[in-house]
Amino acid sequence: MLSPAAAHRENIARSRPERKAKPNASEAGFVEVSHAETARDRAYFAQFKTDKYQLSLIRSRSQSNLKKCSLIANYQEWIDEAMLADMISNKQAEMFVWLTIWCIDARLYKQAFDMAIFAIEQGIKSPEGFERTLPEVMAEQIADGLNQRGEQAAYGNDLEALADVLADCDLIDPIRAKLCKARGLALLESDPDKARELLEQALQFNPRAGTKKVLKTLANDQRETVLVSADPDQRTQEMEAYTLSGRQAARELGITVPTVLKWAKAQPDKLPHIIVPTGKRKLYRFNPDDIEAFKKTHLVRT
Repeated sequence: MLSPAAAHRENIARSRPERKAKPNASEAGFVEVSHAETARDRAYFAQFKTDKYQLSLIRSRSQSNLKKCSLIANYQEWIDEAMLADMISNKQAEMFVWLTIWCIDARLYKQAFDMAIFAIEQGIKSPEGFERTLPEVMAEQIADGLNQRGEQAAYGNDLEALADVLADCDLIDPIRAKLCKARGLALLESDPDKARELLEQALQFNPRAGTKKVLKTLANDQRETVLVSADPDQRTQEMEAYTLSGRQAARELGITVPTVLKWAKAQPDKLPHIIVPTGKRKLYRFNPDDIEAFKKTHLVRT
C-alpha cells in the first residue's frame, strides 16, 4: 500500500504526466539547487517584486489575502513549469516558497499542499529572514490556517500526505503539535480512535495545544457508544434483554431518573445500557439483571 505522500505524488503525476520523479527530503537534504533562468523567469521575478511591495502597503490582512488570491493566477503557468523541472535555482526557489505562502493565506489549500510537498521533497530552504526551516514554515502555516478556520476535515488526505513527507523532518514540538491537532480534527467523524490518538499526541508535544476539550468530548461520546444495533435481528435481541426504561430503572434503585442516567454515563461498565435514538432524543434502556446486580453491589441499605 502506498504511503499518503506517495499516493499524493501519484495524483499529481497523473494531473501533470510529464513531471519527473523527485527525490525525497532525506535524499535531497537542504542543498543548493540550480537551473538555468530564462528571460521569462526574470520578467516574473520583476513582477513578483512589484506585487510583493504592493502587498506590503495593504494594512488589512483580509484585503491582503484577497489580493494574493487574485495574484496567484498570474503566476500559475510559472508554478506549473517550476514543478516540472528537475531542479530550480535559489532565486526561483525563494519566489516559489513565497507563492506557496500566498496560496495558504488565500485559502487555496489544495494548491498549497501540492507546492509545499514539492518544496519539502526538493530540499528547498526558507527565504532569507525566516528563522525556521522550510518544513517548519510549511507545516505551521498550513496547520494554523486550517485550525483557525475549522477546515481540517476537507483536507484530511492532504494533511496525511504532508505528515508523511514531514515524518523524518526535525520540527520543533509546538509545530508538530499543531500538525497533529489538524490531522486529529480532520478525522473526528471518519476515524475517532485515530483522531483521539493524534489529539493526545498534540497534547504531549505541547500541553497548551488546545485539544483537551475535544478529547473530553470524545471520551464522553465513547461512553455513549453502546447504541442499539442497526441489525434488525440483533436489535430485537437487545430490546428483549434491555426491558427497563430509565424511569423504571430509577424506581428499582430508589433514585431519581437524572441520577440513574448520570451514573450510567459515568460508569457504563457498572450500569450497562443501550441507547435508542428517537429523533433528537435518546432513550436509555436497562437490563433488569444488571440493575439488580448494581443494587446489591453498590447501594447500601440501612
